[in-house]
Amino acid sequence: MENRRSPIEIDRAFEPLALTAISHNRSSSIHKGNPVDQNKPDLKRHENPAPTHHEVSDDFDFIVCGAGSSGSVIAARLAQCGSARVLLLEAGGDDVRATGVDVLVNGQRCAFTARCETVLSLGAINTPKVLMQSGIGPRDELKAHGISVVQHLPGVGRNHQDHLAFGCTWAYRKPEGIGGGGCEAKLYWKSDSRLSQPDILQCQLEFAVPSPVETGLETPAHGWTMFSGLAQPKSRGRLRLSGPNTNDPILIEPNSLSEPEDVAAALAAVELCRELGNSDAFTPWSRAKQCAPKPSALAAKSRGSRTRSRS
Repeated sequence: MENRRSPIEIDRAFEPLALTAISHNRSSSIHKGNPVDQNKPDLKRHENPAPTHHEVSDDFDFIVCGAGSSGSVIAARLAQCGSARVLLLEAGGDDVRATGVDVLVNGQRCAFTARCETVLSLGAINTPKVLMQSGIGPRDELKAHGISVVQHLPGVGRNHQDHLAFGCTWAYRKPEGIGGGGCEAKLYWKSDSRLSQPDILQCQLEFAVPSPVETGLETPAHGWTMFSGLAQPKSRGRLRLSGPNTNDPILIEPNSLSEPEDVAAALAAVELCRELGNSDAFTPWSRAKQCAPKPSALAAKSRGSRTRSRS
């Protein structure tokens, strides 16, 4: 009935990273750890002072069956003993619910449970990872890693997209300080006037931001960068699990610039940066024309391959 998983280890306290207490069939719901105290706020932190480790113990000090109002009260009273581990079994309906999270805070396992709902919001990478390791995702992939399927959702880990950006850098005539947030201007632009909405985003930064592929180039000690990126990327990637444990890294297949429309928009984005940055309006601040990447590196015959390498 219960799918036990190691909690995810984190450095910052009170950040829930792993789903727990998911019912694994449609006849019962399992609450692992201490239940919510009915007399306390909706979200309560429960700490286990015993030595902690990555593997969740299979032993419980008390098992409360039947639950209901009386069972919940009994479990809540037992949970007041900080060293006690309580398993609460409740009769459930047809829904499959996540009722809380398990985390490691400074090496100690803590359980967080909520009365209303559990919201998982860990970004585009860790959200599908936690879902899949909790048994929610493509059935075949979960079974390949020995993960019990709570809910078959083939879309988890699919449709990954990223807003790639490509920067051009100029050298200041004299050193300039960074003011405000460091970003002086933003722009949304169309690479093709026939588009219904902008497909390029552009920003001007008051400092030099070279990309990894430019590490072999001479980047100015005092400079500024104008970069553009894809606002509406068409390319789609996917995320895969490398294992069932929380410390197993996620496998990212970005599949960036796989669509011709994205390559065309990326090249137009670089040209937009060069045209604006090399204009007369920026002459008072720039010592010379664009210095990175070198204009020769953006020759028409090599632009497509270089754009892909910069992603």
